Amino acid sequence: MRPWPPVVLPLALAACATGPQITTSADYAPVRLSDAPPNAALYVGCIGQAIERGRVRRAFDDTTELLVFACDGAPARAFFDALGPRSARVGSEVALDGAVLRTTEPIRRDLFGADGCRAAADGAVTCTISLRTGDFLTETPGA
Repeated sequence: MRPWPPVVLPLALAACATGPQITTSADYAPVRLSDAPPNAALYVGCIGQAIERGRVRRAFDDTTELLVFACDGAPARAFFDALGPRSARVGSEVALDGAVLRTTEPIRRDLFGADGCRAAADGAVTCTISLRTGDFLTETPGA
């Protein structure tokens, strides 16, 4: 077995020492905010209707807790129609048994956490918007 050239060990050690830095303390500075873009009104309309009508549910898996807001009627139709050009552009429109599903982003695995709208064959539209909450959602008050 040939010995390593003298330059290899210092380079290998330097590579280990200059790897990605891990932050050990959190940054509690306020998050920079800006005005909401026009499409925010679509989310607000749907979420507002869902709250008014009590159409807020929970979805979860092993690592994620979500509140899911569901709307229909005018807010859903406006959201669905606005999604049309984007869904066509990014490939997030799917035909399903006579219905059309449009999501804000292409579906990679399943609909868990996806925001989008479904137009039924009869023209009725429903939308769901997911809000990631964390474990606090299911903690017992006062615990």
